[in-house]
Amino acid sequence: MKAFAETAVTNRQSRARLYFGEPRNIADLSRAAGRDLMGWRRRLGADEARKIIRDHGADALPIRPSSFRHLRAILDTPDALRVGEKVTKHRKLPVLISTKRIGGLTYEAVEEMQSGRRSLAVLTFYIVGRG
Repeated sequence: MKAFAETAVTNRQSRARLYFGEPRNIADLSRAAGRDLMGWRRRLGADEARKIIRDHGADALPIRPSSFRHLRAILDTPDALRVGEKVTKHRKLPVLISTKRIGGLTYEAVEEMQSGRRSLAVLTFYIVGRG
């Protein structure tokens, strides 16, 4: 995942997608989403990886390409999972928000639920704070 993020940053023309396969915590995700997500796949696009680093790379607790090594743990074994109150701006799709504490930092990852593609697409992730 770190290598994918590094490549996305260095190759700004890349439109590659990294597919994670089916989520490991499908029962928890389905319960939180209020729908059966069996057979859905997770993915991260190069555009989203660049946007995450652009939007959160200068934060007080910045996201760097090396931060992407935590993304699977945040998504697969979150400490908390909820449906987002917001839907994405352009497509009006619901989102799942996974929160996890790793190494004294609390991370949040936001995934868009794309029914037509049966996909959970990572939109962003960031560090909420310490502790």
